Amino acid sequence: MYNILKPLFLIKSKNQKIIIICILFSMNNLFESYSQNISGLVTYSIHMKKKDYKNKSQKVKKIIDGVNNQAENLNLLLSFNKEKSFFTCIEPMHLNKKEKILFNIAKAKYKVYLNYYFSLREREYIEEIDLGGDIFLIKRKTNIKDWKLTNEFKKIGNYICYKAVRNITFTNWKKEVKVKEQVVWFTQSIPIAYGPMGFVGFPGLVIKVNDGELIYEVKRIELDTKGKNIIKSPPVKGIILSQESYEEMTRNSSAILNKKMKKRSRFK
Repeated sequence: MYNILKPLFLIKSKNQKIIIICILFSMNNLFESYSQNISGLVTYSIHMKKKDYKNKSQKVKKIIDGVNNQAENLNLLLSFNKEKSFFTCIEPMHLNKKEKILFNIAKAKYKVYLNYYFSLREREYIEEIDLGGDIFLIKRKTNIKDWKLTNEFKKIGNYICYKAVRNITFTNWKKEVKVKEQVVWFTQSIPIAYGPMGFVGFPGLVIKVNDGELIYEVKRIELDTKGKNIIKSPPVKGIILSQESYEEMTRNSSAILNKKMKKRSRFK
């Protein structure tokens, strides 16, 4: 389907633009018709680009190896129907106490400790986070306007995928301002606007994400076009916050924590 779009970047005449609008309108109707009854499950894997730990002690290296081993158990599941999706990390069964600790560290390291609820109608997703027993529900609007949809494509598995890219600015725990590139590969062979975590709203299922040093990639896709898949909804009990309110809260919490750390260092 995207092959129809590929020449659009080269079209300049008025008549050609009218044809483009007609094509896009027809394609949009086709996508909506296709997605009306579709539901399914998508399993993602996650891994991190290799780092050099030569300067770390043997004890630290052992912990890192244990966390990385548990990272192989990080099965990320996206379930969806025609209206909404739910994304979460599935905890494996039969973990002992030590393995569970390493598994939770791996979830934090690989940033998959949140649950994500996406509403196609509202075009917003909710992040569910547990902070000290309190459940916070952070509402975020989906917007891909800051993404550049490119002509670049490649085959991933059985799907032709197209590239979207953006750069985001963030402040790390050292208070250093950094810029990282995010790349999404989506396929219009499955024309649904779902994907892992907050990577949603694209004109096709997200197959692969390069998020800085983290890489998410589809392992398995199970489609049920009968539309009977039941999707988990956000918790009824939870503290609902806007994106702005949550970011302000985390900034204040970081400032308080930094003050406490400074006070402790004075008495050492």
